[in-house]
Amino acid sequence: MSQEIHQKLDDISKAIHSVRDVMDSVFDELLTKVSKLLVQTEIQKGLNEIARTIREGSVLPVRRINYNIKKLSEDGEAYQIRWSALQKLNCPEIIFSTMAFAGLVSLPDKHFEYLVENVPNYIEAQELPDEWIARDQIRKVVAATPRRESTQLFLQSYHRLEIQLSQESTSNARKEKTSTRKRKRFEEGEHTPSTNQGLDTGEMQTGRKIDYRCSEAPIRLMPLLGDPLFDAVADSNQWKWERRIGGTTSDCMNALVPEDRSQDISITLSVGHKKGLEVIDTFQLATT
Repeated sequence: MSQEIHQKLDDISKAIHSVRDVMDSVFDELLTKVSKLLVQTEIQKGLNEIARTIREGSVLPVRRINYNIKKLSEDGEAYQIRWSALQKLNCPEIIFSTMAFAGLVSLPDKHFEYLVENVPNYIEAQELPDEWIARDQIRKVVAATPRRESTQLFLQSYHRLEIQLSQESTSNARKEKTSTRKRKRFEEGEHTPSTNQGLDTGEMQTGRKIDYRCSEAPIRLMPLLGDPLFDAVADSNQWKWERRIGGTTSDCMNALVPEDRSQDISITLSVGHKKGLEVIDTFQLATT
């Protein structure tokens, strides 16, 4: 691909030599296009560094995340304009952009505008693994991001994404476990039960399609869970973090509503490790 691009640029250079007897406006247009191409090349050089590092599984320059967000979210009209523009991107796009450049506040206007406008298409074209955004490196830095009114939407967006990825990971693990059980039964000569008979609840719902998800429960209603569930929720890192940054809702309770109304709704709670173990003991849950 890079050789093909170089060849095309060489061809363009040769073609320009052949231009004759044209208006100055033609060269002005060429200069504008070349200038835009130069901006694109400089921006993609920074983006390429991050994409390559993610694929290699190498250490990411995560300190840039905190530095850029801290600077951009400070009081100051020029900074706020850029921070507002960045927040129109989704969470992975914001984090990717803040890692790609050491100082977004000092990036020339044309470069910054190109970045915000094109980083979504760039990330999509790179086909990066979904879980890169939840790497421990990134999670620890985001957790240390300054808690300000201007950063709350970003922080809440990131933690909702964490929950979503965690749920998807759990779902994939459940599917793999179910598949393994079925293979084992088949290898042992057992008959596989039909779709609607003989399956346990987990197996019946493994392939269900989710209609919609629910979260952001009002904090004032969470005590309705009662003891010991609310105590366990209040002991969770998620709950403590939400209380530190303020807000009137919590993502400690999440619901998955399937399209098929004959299937059950799944409601999950985020609880602290210690209190969670107490809940398991109280209800005498069995390991599976």
